[in-house]
Amino acid sequence: MYLNGYGLNSIAKILNQEGVKSPAYYQKKLFGKNLGYNKPEIGRRYLWDNTGVKRILQNEFYIGTVVNHKTYNNKITHIRKNIPENEQYRHEKIVPAIISKDKWEHVQFIMSDKVKRNVRAGSNKPCHRYAGLIKCGCGSSFVCKTRNWRDFPERIEYVCNGYHRYGKENCSPHRINEMILDELIYKEILAVKDSAIENYNSIEADVKKVDEAKEQCWK
Repeated sequence: MYLNGYGLNSIAKILNQEGVKSPAYYQKKLFGKNLGYNKPEIGRRYLWDNTGVKRILQNEFYIGTVVNHKTYNNKITHIRKNIPENEQYRHEKIVPAIISKDKWEHVQFIMSDKVKRNVRAGSNKPCHRYAGLIKCGCGSSFVCKTRNWRDFPERIEYVCNGYHRYGKENCSPHRINEMILDELIYKEILAVKDSAIENYNSIEADVKKVDEAKEQCWK
C-alpha cells in the first residue's frame, strides 16, 4: 500500500475500517504483554496509528534480519540509550523473509526522501499560547491549525489531535477558536481578580477587628 502511494495515516485508517487488530492485540493475546501507561488511548483499543504503521515499514525483521544490542540501560541513571549501528549485532537470513530486500530498501528511500522534501515546520514559527495545554476527552492533546478563507481574516483554531491523526475511529471532529479561548481566559482572570479583592477586603476587616479588640484590652 505504501509503495502504491498510500500514506501512513491512510493505511492506518483502512486497517481500522477493515477491523484489523494492531500488533498490541497479539502481544497481549500471545505473550500477555500490556501497553505502557504512557501509551495513547487508541492503542488500548487495538487500533492502528501512523506510528505503528511506520514501525512495521522500518523493521528489518520482515526481510529476515534480526538486529540485537541496539540499546542499553545505564545502571546509574537507568536511562536507555541507543548504540551506534557499527556496534550492533546483525543476523541476516535468520528468519524467513516475507518481503524482498529490494522492496524494503525502496520503502526506506521513499520515507527518507519525503522527510527531505516535506519540511513541516521552521524555527521562526510562532508558539501558540494554548498549544499542549488543552486535552480532549479521548486523551489526545489539541493542536493548532491556521484557517484561511478568501475575504475573511485569518483564524487560529485548536483541533483534537486524536481525530486529526487517527480519524473518526478515535474521536469526533471538533475545534475551538482561539478568540473564544482568549475570551474565556480573560473572564476567568477577572473572576480571580474579583475573588482576590474580596478576600483582601475580608482579611482587612478581620485585622481591623483584631486591632480594635487589642486596643479595647489595653484600655
